[in-house]
Amino acid sequence: MTGLDAPKLVLLSRERHSGLRWRKPEDYGFARAQHHVPLVLAEIEVAAAALPVLFAEDPAGGLPRPVALLRLNADHSPYVTQDGRWLAPYIPALLRVHPFSARPAPQTGQTAPRMELLVDESTGLITEDATALRFFDPLGAPSKALEKVVHFFQHYGASTRATRIAMQALAEARSPDGTGLFRALTHRDQAMPGLLGLDRAAFDALDDSTFLKLRATGALPLAIAHFIARTQLDWLDRAERALSQGTQPNTAPTGTRTDPNDDVSGFLAALASAQETDNA
Repeated sequence: MTGLDAPKLVLLSRERHSGLRWRKPEDYGFARAQHHVPLVLAEIEVAAAALPVLFAEDPAGGLPRPVALLRLNADHSPYVTQDGRWLAPYIPALLRVHPFSARPAPQTGQTAPRMELLVDESTGLITEDATALRFFDPLGAPSKALEKVVHFFQHYGASTRATRIAMQALAEARSPDGTGLFRALTHRDQAMPGLLGLDRAAFDALDDSTFLKLRATGALPLAIAHFIARTQLDWLDRAERALSQGTQPNTAPTGTRTDPNDDVSGFLAALASAQETDNA
């Protein structure tokens, strides 16, 4: 299956998947048509060195969320070659854990937040082949490989909650004249529907107490990463124009390079580094 196929996300369960297995994707062709991918605080700085970090509006009117933009106007992302190679130095965590995703489980009473693990059955990666990775062992317990995925989403969920706190602080911040920070984005006078950026002048006019709140909530490094990463839009624009002329860009922004064979541990390392910084 390609990135153009509609996802078929289903709840992972012993009843449905005990006799099935999965393969890790051999390349990133599934992401070629993706417009943007969500980011969390644990990866935001390393992502900003390689990809445009913007904010996607919530269609339901909730908080925006940080995203890495993968394409502007082209049908396919310049970050992914026709044979599925990923060109950018950093690979967003959610792409590395494909074909899995997660969502909050329904809450009952005062129980701690739980998650439900989902798997995309439209990818062609779900199989009965005995050489692939098990979902569950013969006794019905999660396999070691699946436990690693669950561990990833537990940490990713924690960073998602931290990201939401930071985004709330950015949404509430006001400059002395009452101006908020978020603005509809344009690039080279072209609108970017559904995407927002931070207004640098309004940000610079914030008072000291607001800056301290942004620092305390993790929103300050998020804002700075966004301002730096917006310069990546120029590379993305040039790359798309090269693609339209039949030339595949062979360079990408520099930065800490993700090992393409490292599916989730790179994210966990970034999370540990972020926690060490917070505790310093």
